[in-house]
Amino acid sequence: MQIKYVFQSFLIPAIVAGIFAFISIFYSTLLFSVPTDGAIINFFSSTIITGEIETQGILLADIIGSVFYTVGYSMITFLIITLVFGFGWNIFSHFLNVDGPGKSKFYSIYWIINSAVLGVVIFALSSFVFFGGTSFEGAQFIEKGWLLTIIFLVYHLVMYYLIVLLGTARHNRSSVLFAFKLPGDL
Repeated sequence: MQIKYVFQSFLIPAIVAGIFAFISIFYSTLLFSVPTDGAIINFFSSTIITGEIETQGILLADIIGSVFYTVGYSMITFLIITLVFGFGWNIFSHFLNVDGPGKSKFYSIYWIINSAVLGVVIFALSSFVFFGGTSFEGAQFIEKGWLLTIIFLVYHLVMYYLIVLLGTARHNRSSVLFAFKLPGDL
């Protein structure tokens, strides 16, 4: 096994990861700048922070910054975790010993476990942050944390799958769902 194949298999997944990372970092930066109007404020005020904040005498302008910091830090954390899991599998797949026909399908168990662990980690951290188990001040004002959890879970699992799909070693492609359909030179 040559190391050059490991580096070659990182090019396309790095481009895909870069696109997803750009989107995550763009929105995180937007949230950290705490905009005062626009679509992001409308989404958070009408969808995420609905409820009784006005009846408690709390203004939206007073809490929106802390809510944005909570969501922004979560986005960056989930991005890092997804990149570690995705590129970790890509490296791991190059070192799996496939010495017979059909043996790489055996390694699909490892891929499924890796994918499930990523999903559980994102779900658990998201639940911890958005459902009040954290010390972030803004978490107490997020009433629809389940919606953010679903959005983050789907977004990061799609990113992970594309990184893994395009970066798995050719001799182990049958261990990743639908990866065997890719052309051999990809």
